[in-house]
Amino acid sequence: MSEIIFGPLLGLENDQLYSFCVLTRSGSPLQLKIADKLYPAKCLAQTPSGFFWRAEADLPVKQACRQLSYSWHRQGETQALATQDNVSGWRFTVPGKQAPLNIAYASCNGFHHPRDKDKEKQDYALWHKMHLEQEHQPYHLLIMGGDQIYADELPMSPSAPHLNLWFKSSERQKLQAADSPEIHRELDQLFERQYFNTWGQADIAAMLASVPSIMMWDDHDIIDGWGSYPKKKQRCPVFQAIFHWANIYFRLFQLRGMQAPLLDGKDHASYCVLFRRQLIVAMDNRSERRIKRIMSKQHWQLIHEKVDQLGPDADNILLLSAVPVVYPDFERVEKFIGFIPYIRQWQDDIRDHWRANGHIRERAQMIRWLLSEPMQDFRQRFILSGDVHVGGFGQLCHNKKNQKLPGKTPLTWYQLISSGIVNYPPKRWAWPVLRLFMDSGREHKKGEKGWFCHLFRLGNKEKLLRKRNYLHIRIQENHSQLSWKTEALDIKHKVEAD
Repeated sequence: MSEIIFGPLLGLENDQLYSFCVLTRSGSPLQLKIADKLYPAKCLAQTPSGFFWRAEADLPVKQACRQLSYSWHRQGETQALATQDNVSGWRFTVPGKQAPLNIAYASCNGFHHPRDKDKEKQDYALWHKMHLEQEHQPYHLLIMGGDQIYADELPMSPSAPHLNLWFKSSERQKLQAADSPEIHRELDQLFERQYFNTWGQADIAAMLASVPSIMMWDDHDIIDGWGSYPKKKQRCPVFQAIFHWANIYFRLFQLRGMQAPLLDGKDHASYCVLFRRQLIVAMDNRSERRIKRIMSKQHWQLIHEKVDQLGPDADNILLLSAVPVVYPDFERVEKFIGFIPYIRQWQDDIRDHWRANGHIRERAQMIRWLLSEPMQDFRQRFILSGDVHVGGFGQLCHNKKNQKLPGKTPLTWYQLISSGIVNYPPKRWAWPVLRLFMDSGREHKKGEKGWFCHLFRLGNKEKLLRKRNYLHIRIQENHSQLSWKTEALDIKHKVEAD
């Protein structure tokens, strides 16, 4: 019988520190072996299926890239532990000090409903494509920007009768119902199983074991629309129980028990990582979300302070925002949503957007921060987003009048949108409806602190790529190569450094 039930999961904690996690059947002490060196593993948790272990390895930066092999062993034993597929060894690439960085970005890794899986003959075709690329030109980092799993299946699981009963009850009954030990037990099992089912796919498992990852969750990692529901529903006992277990498994599997980079260990999970002079800012846009707030003032302040602290050591900045900042406006949908039955189901999705009425002020404050003087020190600036099931490429900068002022150096952010790697794009019948109700994505905010943003065309007549996709970012000293990978073709762009 195989000892490794789930994993390994490879993570990045800072420029030199890598984390390695695995779930095993027994609680016997484990060790991680890299080349000929052993690293002790710590048991972080016991799940319904086994024991979750984490080991850390400090790997000094060297001039040349190097490929390292690793394996898991019981303490005092030489034989490596194997997975259910009888795999017992893995390899990963550590980039050299001056080497160009290969980064993969993906989001929306699943389906809203089990029946949707039957519609896609090759659900994980893009993961297979990424895995093949990894074997020829290794990725140094995998960034996953939200919806790494889809917990939408929770209400339909036949193994959760108590949870099913709650979801089938009336709204009034939902608000009044108490959580119970049975519901907590079902949620514990369901979230673990959802990670197993999604990340256990062969190509996904291979990538997570061979490329260090940085992840930040979005609503489907909890439940569809989390944070965009009325206050009473958000705070009812069973909804809070769902968040409780989603948060436990997010921090265990996606953050791998991360501690040091986190800006706040309790209320949210935002963090910053400096890797080969790239400052990666992972914003938690879900833990504190409400209809009229995405992150608290204290949360924003922590992010600002950390960027100020790490910024001088970075050449470029990559900001993870699950929902795009530069994107079409759905104001007309918001106005008429209550009167259009077939659009009403999208209400929580529309409230998720930065340009939704409840978030306009907070978005403006964020944009002014992005365009503030300290950001001038970065040579390349990217906002990485997913969520919207299309690809996109946009630009954010000072308004045109300010760009022409004497001594004013243009400051530009590029909005990169990539989703979904598994979830399908909008249907043919829905696409004209969406285009009817949303604007072009072009926005010109006048005034001294105003801004200008717009979307570019992605190699075709449309500004949004209606195909499943993931993004390859190759960062070099003076420019970056961007490539949206679809099942049929790659769409490329080049971005010059300031």
